[in-house]
Amino acid sequence: MSRPVMVKKMHNYNETTSADLSQWPKDQVRIVFDGDGVLFSDEAECIYREKGLEVFQQFEQEKKHIALPEGPLHAFAFKLQKVREALGKENAWRVRTFLVTARNGVANERAFKTLQNWGLEIDETHFLGGLDKTPFLIAIDPAIFFDDSSDHINRAKQYVPAAHIVYGIQNVKPSNIAAELAPVRLSGHQGSGMMGLEEFLQNKTWNPSLSTDANGKRILRMRLELKPDVKADQLKLTLNGHDLRVEIDNNGLISWKQVTLWPTADLSELKTEFKDDHSLHIEHPI
Repeated sequence: MSRPVMVKKMHNYNETTSADLSQWPKDQVRIVFDGDGVLFSDEAECIYREKGLEVFQQFEQEKKHIALPEGPLHAFAFKLQKVREALGKENAWRVRTFLVTARNGVANERAFKTLQNWGLEIDETHFLGGLDKTPFLIAIDPAIFFDDSSDHINRAKQYVPAAHIVYGIQNVKPSNIAAELAPVRLSGHQGSGMMGLEEFLQNKTWNPSLSTDANGKRILRMRLELKPDVKADQLKLTLNGHDLRVEIDNNGLISWKQVTLWPTADLSELKTEFKDDHSLHIEHPI
């Protein structure tokens, strides 16, 4: 069960804001996280880059009640939270956490929903709506700033310690990825068909996205949305060669969907998980 989240301060910015030069407590460690591609996965970033701002905003509005998938620093953020808990109420101030993200407007609600669903406490959230993060980072004066964008890191590292998180679509080289990957075959009880990479990445059934992990390995993530009344024990997954088949048993009425994974897929690292958002999450290196 998720714990309630306490977000102590939330800021939205629609215009340039000068740096706050107020003094922070001595010996306080301040950690700044970016959102998409750092705390969260790059799912929403993929939508924005591939389909534009308008489609991204519509996507976030439709998915505002569904928590974002976990990003590469999700586990680290929770370790920090445990450190704060171990310090006790009197000394919890010694570690302060910040979310500084380009999100704004309709996208804010999903970020809050995600933190609440996880039970992750963040002291301050700053939704900048695309503003330069550097003045805000100077004001925060963090021990470390984490971001998946090399542009943000290169600007910030002149003033504060900054770590580039090499993850997600921000760090996928455009090169020849579409040419490297064979067309995808999708099939189900209602029919089948072949599609290229770009068309596949827009598929509304499997909701795929491509990213790169910290070791430079490409990862395919898919989210198969199921009806709210479907339970995990109604699902049957089979893997025949590179054909991944998902069967749903609805009181004896069987429906199924199948995707043929790329020949380069490392099926030994195939991961599947049925989550609280009533979706089957699938990922594997390609």
